[in-house]
Amino acid sequence: MEDQNISYQQDKIIDNFNKGREDTATSFNKTLERYTHVNNLLDKPPPSPQLTQFPQELQAIAILEIPTIQLGLPVFEGFTEEILSYGVGIMNNSLDLENNGNTALAAHRGFNYL
Repeated sequence: MEDQNISYQQDKIIDNFNKGREDTATSFNKTLERYTHVNNLLDKPPPSPQLTQFPQELQAIAILEIPTIQLGLPVFEGFTEEILSYGVGIMNNSLDLENNGNTALAAHRGFNYL
């Protein structure tokens, strides 16, 4: 009788071990699927802007350069969606080239990927 009890206990331990392995494998596979999905998203190239022709009525008043991130963008007066699709917008009359001071700039991030 004792041998049957030991055998039963061993079978129970083996079953629990195998169930734990199955649960671990299932959990690992689900985690792997999530990582694969994230990696696939990150591997996609960034969308390129679909700009047609540069509007001739937009005239840049300056160039904003930030060499450390290899950025060079034209600066235009105003904050319209069209202006921001081509470069940096500056608040009208906030730029005084003759005096030091503050100015307000706006731009969309998305054309330069670091």
